[in-house]
Amino acid sequence: MGYLVTLSPQLKHRIAKLLERCTGRSLASASARSFARSVGWIGFSFLAARAFGMIVPLFAARYLGKELFGEATLAITVGQFFSMVMLLGMNNAVVRYAAPRESPREEVGASIFVTALITVLCLFAISVGVGEWLAAQFKFRSAIITGGVVFSLFATLYVLFTSVLQGLHRFFERGVSELLAGFGVLMGLPLGIAVFGRHFGSYVTATCLGFSAAALYSLYHLHKKLGWPSFPSLTLLGEMTAYGLFSCLGNVGFILTFYIQPLILNKLLSASDVGLFRVYQTASITIAQSLAVIFNTVVFPKASASTDRAALWHVTWRLWALGALPLGLALTVSQLVLIPVAGADYPLYPQFIAVFAVTSLIITIQATVGQFMAAEGVRGVAAGLIISAITGVLCIATTYVFVPWLGLIGACDALFVSYAVALILVIFVENGLLRRPGDGAQQEAAETLGPFESPSASEITPQSASMTNDD
Repeated sequence: MGYLVTLSPQLKHRIAKLLERCTGRSLASASARSFARSVGWIGFSFLAARAFGMIVPLFAARYLGKELFGEATLAITVGQFFSMVMLLGMNNAVVRYAAPRESPREEVGASIFVTALITVLCLFAISVGVGEWLAAQFKFRSAIITGGVVFSLFATLYVLFTSVLQGLHRFFERGVSELLAGFGVLMGLPLGIAVFGRHFGSYVTATCLGFSAAALYSLYHLHKKLGWPSFPSLTLLGEMTAYGLFSCLGNVGFILTFYIQPLILNKLLSASDVGLFRVYQTASITIAQSLAVIFNTVVFPKASASTDRAALWHVTWRLWALGALPLGLALTVSQLVLIPVAGADYPLYPQFIAVFAVTSLIITIQATVGQFMAAEGVRGVAAGLIISAITGVLCIATTYVFVPWLGLIGACDALFVSYAVALILVIFVENGLLRRPGDGAQQEAAETLGPFESPSASEITPQSASMTNDD
């Protein structure tokens, strides 16, 4: 751990210099350097953790075979859906409301209270028949629901506690938690195999162990930083719940595309096809989403607390102008390298590789720029909800059209069409939000002062200043 403490400032400094070269702007302000250093450490830790997260499922796919690996991914997909409901968007709400505060004990208390309440209600609903209905509707075994419930509980704890670290701007600890999650999955796979053997539960067990390690570490540092959270006022509780609900509903597109679409594939095709689709997705879309998470882990809290989001928006697009083509090529190479690891059951299809590479790039761009709307507050997440609903409905509709016509590759085509439309809508809406009265002055000041500086030193609160030095 001491080595990581020594290493992280060096990586942060190098990333800051790289950002200066890429954007053509000097990161002269303290907030700019803080942002760049945070991206550097988060980038290093997330990439290292995602290396485990990419290799482990491929080895699990190789060991289990297409059908059992398909069942494992179905269980995880069901669990991810349950976890999203249990969180009710409080993972985003605690980042949004904790970021501007120095000691957000009430904000953290609100997130824990709402998540615990919704989790109990969700478990009750599953126990009285919702789980059985899902299994019958999408044609999979009830044991998959059980695996999904176990996964959802560990995933919920992991997401909530790491989100609190993110909201506190504790990016070093956030990065370490991600490393622990990745390492835990790696260590958990042989343990899961020893307990369950050739069974889909072996891979589910591995992911749960990774979540446990990260959640316990995050909880320790959360308590060390804040002590015990306090129960929030009813006003704050209502405001955060409303934001979280909008944020959760805003994920409807993600739910339909990445949670419901695999279930539809199982219904239209088979668990083996789901397993093949998941391997290609792991070698492309999952990598791309990981890169988006790295960027957004720092951008969302910084943008939420910033007074010059317009400048940050322009810098983001400048980075994409430089990085889109190299990333597209890298996503192609990643499939050529990683898919053979999964074994002979998962052949390389050139048309699959091309479509997955382009689709992954579009999804990544959309994910990074879409975070700006969430930082705008309730109006932003409300607009995000509409865009997300359009994305999800379009994906499901095109899946039902493309898959019977084109086969498994039609599922990726559906993702491409839906997220391309979503990207266009996000650009249109966010540009409109940034042109609201007053934003022009911020943009002009940002051009003069730099992309992460506030227009006026008087606008920097004691809370925000302390968090800038916290990184």
